[in-house]
Amino acid sequence: MTEKTTIRKHHFTIDSSLVMNLARQAYWMENHKDWAIRTLKCLDGITLAQIDSVLRGTAILKPSTDFEKVLYEETPDIEWQQELAKFLQWQESTTYTFGGHKIAKELVDTYVNDVVGRLRRAMVTGFINTDAIGLLELERQRENLHNEIIMAAGFTQQDIDNRTKHSLWTEDYKLFDAEFTNYLDEQTAWVFPKRL
Repeated sequence: MTEKTTIRKHHFTIDSSLVMNLARQAYWMENHKDWAIRTLKCLDGITLAQIDSVLRGTAILKPSTDFEKVLYEETPDIEWQQELAKFLQWQESTTYTFGGHKIAKELVDTYVNDVVGRLRRAMVTGFINTDAIGLLELERQRENLHNEIIMAAGFTQQDIDNRTKHSLWTEDYKLFDAEFTNYLDEQTAWVFPKRL
């Protein structure tokens, strides 16, 4: 007795405007640039130049008439371009940029002024009159905020885990870390008095 095998085929369509909008949102507003580019690369045949045009709004994606393909059309998306311009202007006023990665000013300022500054002041005084438990709590806050900054920059948990393993750093992370560390040193230089 032989069993009869039934093969069922299903066809799915892609909402091209949804894919386009998700990629744009991820790329510009959520700092998930790699994800956005990988998502658009899934559209067979699309080039990096076309992906760039879609992300910037100088081109759009739309469904074809046979619903099995996505069409790339060099039609400016004026509404998106205006929304993106407003977002970038707002972002410029509310973020710092380190190695091409935007981080909220509020997060960085809290880290630099409220946490690292206090830790460095304690170091300068030789930890005299310093509450040891309070100092440990401050170091825990520093570590958590530093990890939050790394994640906000679009890096992964693996980058956080590799922070002490410099040989495993990507070029992108090296640039980010160098610029962030320089900024941190500049902002907390007042803690260390200049030697005469």
